Amino acid sequence: MKTETCPSADTSGDDLSQRYEQALRDYCRCNGEEELSRAYDVARAALGAGAPLTWLHQAHQAAVLRLPGETDKDASASFFVEALSVYDMAFRGYGQRIEWLTDEVDERKRLETDLRSATFDLARQRDDLDAEVAKNNRELRKKIAELNHVNARLAQTNQEQAEFTYSISHDLMAPLNTIRTMLDFLSEDLEEAGIQHEFETLIAARTTANRMMKIVEDILGYSRAIGLETAFEVVDLNDVFFELEADLQGDVRAQNAQLAIASMPSVDGVPTQLRLLFQNILTNALKFRHPDRSPVVTVTQRETTKADMVEIAISDNGVGIAEAHFERIFGLFQRLHTYDEYPGTGLGLTLCKRIVGTHGGQISLTSAVGQGTELIVSLRKARDGSN
Repeated sequence: MKTETCPSADTSGDDLSQRYEQALRDYCRCNGEEELSRAYDVARAALGAGAPLTWLHQAHQAAVLRLPGETDKDASASFFVEALSVYDMAFRGYGQRIEWLTDEVDERKRLETDLRSATFDLARQRDDLDAEVAKNNRELRKKIAELNHVNARLAQTNQEQAEFTYSISHDLMAPLNTIRTMLDFLSEDLEEAGIQHEFETLIAARTTANRMMKIVEDILGYSRAIGLETAFEVVDLNDVFFELEADLQGDVRAQNAQLAIASMPSVDGVPTQLRLLFQNILTNALKFRHPDRSPVVTVTQRETTKADMVEIAISDNGVGIAEAHFERIFGLFQRLHTYDEYPGTGLGLTLCKRIVGTHGGQISLTSAVGQGTELIVSLRKARDGSN
């Protein structure tokens, strides 16, 4: 190892070839690690300035030619190798970068291919779905047309049925009135003549004629109700029950009954039908009284979970109905008692169910024999929000 003092690194020069030659000279004189590291520094500066590898070789050859004759050739070779390592590391990194870029391009091409394939599949599925939707729409329009046709025929049939029922019932009224009038005359004559047996038979016949007249009148009322136009309007049930309470005052007094009606809501409906609905229910509540107590009838509004509906509950303390007959009582001409016990035709609750159905509601009941009955009617709340 030489003992002469080596100069410090010169970093002020701008000419890379001069810097390389000076650094080589310093290393060959001192052969120290610090001088050797200057080969690395100069090579990095050259690489950063864009100098090619051929420049490094030419700069080294030119510097070697100008070295003193006694210079250690092995030392200059080591210096060149140190500088060359910078370019070697750069080339290795460039190759790795190229490989990485190549892999990335291949991956992007694969993803683009997959994306095109997925896009094609989605387009095909969309076309298939559009075709299926179009087919379903055609079938739906066909079914709607068929349903409209059936509904039109059903409406026509119902209208014809109502007109037929009304016509038959109306035609029966005239002969029944004639028969009843003749029976009234005969009963008066027989009563004056004192013919008791024939008189009693005639009274029974007149009672039967009156019952037939009542049946025909109820059928006429039923046919009128089902034939009415359903032009809905806002109906204040307070007004409906106020009128009914006035109409039923005679029955209430005659039976020493109590009739309590709470504040009522407004609903969408046909006023005449709603009046007929609650008239039938209140009349039944007063008629089917328990023999041991006076009738007590209450009308209240119930809470319901359906925001667009209201419930009206009509409760009584009458004879009640067995659960087995809950559905039966809504059928045409269905009666649970004899005519002598409770006169009637069995059309009242049938008409009530028909009216409630026309209004888009429901009618149900709870009852116990000997304790009373509660009918619950649900109707659509008035569209303007009236209560």
